[in-house]
Amino acid sequence: MQTFPQPARKKKATFKITAAILITVLLFFIMIQFIPVTQTENHSFLKKGKRPLIIAHQGGDGMAPGNTLAAFSLSEKLEVDMLEMDVHLSKDGEVVVIHDDTVDRTTNGTGSVKDMSLEQLKQLDAGYHFVGPDGTHPYRNKGVTIPTMDEIFTTFPGYPMTIELKTADLLLADKMADLIKKHNMTDKVIIASFYDEALNYFIEASDGKVPVSSPSEATRNFVIAHKLFVERLIPMNKYTAVQIPMRASGLDLTSERIVKSLHNRNIAVQYWTINDEDSVRKLVEIGADGIMTDHPNFVKKVLDQEYGEVQ
Repeated sequence: MQTFPQPARKKKATFKITAAILITVLLFFIMIQFIPVTQTENHSFLKKGKRPLIIAHQGGDGMAPGNTLAAFSLSEKLEVDMLEMDVHLSKDGEVVVIHDDTVDRTTNGTGSVKDMSLEQLKQLDAGYHFVGPDGTHPYRNKGVTIPTMDEIFTTFPGYPMTIELKTADLLLADKMADLIKKHNMTDKVIIASFYDEALNYFIEASDGKVPVSSPSEATRNFVIAHKLFVERLIPMNKYTAVQIPMRASGLDLTSERIVKSLHNRNIAVQYWTINDEDSVRKLVEIGADGIMTDHPNFVKKVLDQEYGEVQ
């Protein structure tokens, strides 16, 4: 009479298959840990010691009208480590420093930046809407204008900066590459953008000599791979910095492991936009290289309390 396998035999076979799969996966992960990673050559933006760099977001948008000479000058007086700004192209092809693609929110004008000439943009009051802590408008009618990138480089020669390309226009990338070369700022700036095509084009336009922050796709791929412990599979050697928020898509990005993994490649880790004391202390604790903030005066105070004033 024919007999059928007993349940115990089926369980044993299933166990062997499962064990073989687990061993294969384990060996795969072990092998990945031996994959060498390429280190980035530019170390300029790694923190010195335990104190992270203070990066003035839009020059310090919480202290003065963002992306204006007024804000950048205040941050310079505070001796922040880096200035952060955003750039667009005017109708006549000038690189201008402004966050939005329209002038409505930050000036007394209306319309798209790309549809206005530099002369028209310069006529606007870039301090019009800024509200001070006492509820007044301290910069209204004070001659605060939208600056050009050329003005910024001329006014703050050699000052470290991170500059975001706010459009996908490849001409903007070309113009920025030319301005950086003209002002000898090659080793002093980080170029960033949420437009991967524009950022990758900039890398080519600058012959890969200007530091860049990792584009959105590369950052996303690295973060996902990091969570799966396979980040060594993701090439990052083109990038000098990774600029990320503390959380994204429900994921906590504030771990010592992600910072150490990027430091193994000599890549700086900079977080945005940080405006509270708990977050500052958390980022110091995990070894972040930079803290981008609207209130550099506040972050400086916290770091001075923690480590003493910079001499």
